[in-house]
Order: sequence, then C-alpha cells, then structure tokens
Amino acid sequence: MSRLLVYAYGVISYAVFFVTYLYAAGFIGNLLVPKSLDSAPTAPFGTALLINAGLLCLFAVQHSVTARPWFKRGLLTLIPQATERRTLCARQQPCAHLILRRVPMLVPTGAKRTPDTVETARARA
Repeated sequence: MSRLLVYAYGVISYAVFFVTYLYAAGFIGNLLVPKSLDSAPTAPFGTALLINAGLLCLFAVQHSVTARPWFKRGLLTLIPQATERRTLCARQQPCAHLILRRVPMLVPTGAKRTPDTVETARARA
C-alpha cells in the first residue's frame, strides 16, 4: 500500500473517531444532536434495558477481542501493519455511535437535567 493511501486512510479513520467524540460531547451536553441524554424514552424500560445492555456488551466484546495479541496477528495477515491501529480505531466507532443513538431509550420520563439541579438539592438540604 502506498504511503499516501495509508496516510489518507489514517486521516479518515481518525476523522470518524473525532466526529463520534463530538457526537458524544453533544449527547452529554444536549448540543446539536437529534438524541441526547435528556431525550424522552422511546421504548418500555425492559426493552430499552435489554437493547442497551446488548449494545454495551457488543462494544465491550469487540473492544476486548481486538486488544488480544492473537487477533492482532490474524489481522496483520489481512492488512499492512501501518494500518493496524487506524483499522482498530475505525472498527470501534460505528458501535460507539450506535450506543449513543440508543441509550436515551433508557432515560426515565421526567429525569431531565437542569442547570440548577445542584443548587436546588443544596437548598432543600
């Protein structure tokens, strides 16, 4: 693989990571994303719990397996060593993005965060 192609692949892989990271920041901060931590639930609690737990397990297994030496040795038979880290980074992003899109299913109705939550709790104490 030419150096320029490896470089372009790396730029694209890390750009996808950066977009997912920005989406995560928007998800937590309720900024410019269609679903955020404060979104209304879209499924019953039991269904949402099973879907979210499954997605988190998928991410954990994928993340754990790709870190194993035997997996990396097998991967290097398919791709050049220069692209290994970029490929592993790019493989995690779709799963992470899917988790961020589905987690609001589990947030209970009325559990909105407000800036004055801490002050209100202190005032009641």
